[in-house]
Amino acid sequence: MYLWTIETMTKSTNESVYYRSVRSFLNFMHKGADGETRTAKRKRIATLNSILTYCKTNYTRIGDGEVVDVAEVKNLLEIQPIHIVRWLKDLAYHNEEPSPDDRPLFARSTTLQAHKRNLSYYMPLNNMQWDPIHKRGNPTRDPSVNKSINAIEQFELKGQGAKPRDARALEFEEFQRVITCSRTKVKPRGKVIFQYVHTAFLLLQFHLCARTDDIVLFDIDEIRKNKYGFLDIKLCASKNIYKHEHSYWQVVFGSMDSSLCPILGLGAYVGFFEEGELEKHENRQVNKTKKEREPKLPGFFRCGKIVRYSKGSLNSRLKSICKNILKLTGRTSTHSIRKAAAHEMQLNNCSREVSEQRGRWVQQGSRRPSNVYFREFMRPSDFQAATALTGPLGIAKYTGDVTEEIAHCILPAAKSLLPGVDIQFALAVIWAFHQEEG
Repeated sequence: MYLWTIETMTKSTNESVYYRSVRSFLNFMHKGADGETRTAKRKRIATLNSILTYCKTNYTRIGDGEVVDVAEVKNLLEIQPIHIVRWLKDLAYHNEEPSPDDRPLFARSTTLQAHKRNLSYYMPLNNMQWDPIHKRGNPTRDPSVNKSINAIEQFELKGQGAKPRDARALEFEEFQRVITCSRTKVKPRGKVIFQYVHTAFLLLQFHLCARTDDIVLFDIDEIRKNKYGFLDIKLCASKNIYKHEHSYWQVVFGSMDSSLCPILGLGAYVGFFEEGELEKHENRQVNKTKKEREPKLPGFFRCGKIVRYSKGSLNSRLKSICKNILKLTGRTSTHSIRKAAAHEMQLNNCSREVSEQRGRWVQQGSRRPSNVYFREFMRPSDFQAATALTGPLGIAKYTGDVTEEIAHCILPAAKSLLPGVDIQFALAVIWAFHQEEG
């Protein structure tokens, strides 16, 4: 068994993605020449394996000032921009020296940009600009590398490049249909809990314009009732959060369209559990076995007290809804939900700054330590974005004379939540019950 935490899980994911790029590049750079002797081949393969092993096992120290006397570091320092350019062209054209008539039909420019970034991670002098005279620095930062990628992008603009494979944004009506379908039994062997957890997951992802990874790692102590009578959520495990000043509470409004209301969706999900089944995961530790392709991540969303939910389950269920049931055209994925939220904010006249703040994209000036003390200045923009995402019917606020005792009687698992959150969920569930009765 392996014990993972958020930090080690993120590092391992990045290392896995980055390593695939450097492995591809090094195999290209150290490929055998015509007429190679058996002795030369053995020496070449030994050198290649040595460098790959170093990159895979010492990735946490890459770029931290390695000793240049290490043989593997010397080999990495021998990489030149021309080697990278030829490799990128080989990926795009299947020819490292393409002719004017060749077209980049095998890789997109965005893919090459990702490969360049991943390769830069392993360069010993990755923080230095490339010095073409002394041939020292980070070769991925040489202008010739970007020039080759830009040339491929120009072919794409003319429709002469590789076909795009990125997921499109769901239209608002399509998202409504996805939510409606998620409340039903999607797969023959699907459990009833999936109808609640998946719906609540998608609604929260949409209203926070979040990545799947952000919501999977969201836990019960990151949701609170604010002074305005609504709910605040803080996604501490969001991808772009590296320091305390990057993390902040974001308001979540109820929606007059009950099918799109995140508070109602979360309340119905909490109502599925008994008392003590929604306890916080200490340190968010994840047990992973060798048989599992990915760890089942802890957090607020789960299938039982100790039954974890995985990203694979989320992706598979959403794919079944979009492709098999609704038969939506175009490529869709979990990222289509985040794109749908960003698109909806644009249609409701939210500025780019407002959308970036809602989606927790890195903004200019957002890394200042003083931001810890000025979070309330962000409230107007946050309210504007949250309002846009509630749909055309607008904001809903649940009120009533509900005590903690009543809330815990209706939703026993809500005892584990922060004060006030249990009452908000109970009010939403009571309202929905009366609507069905009516």
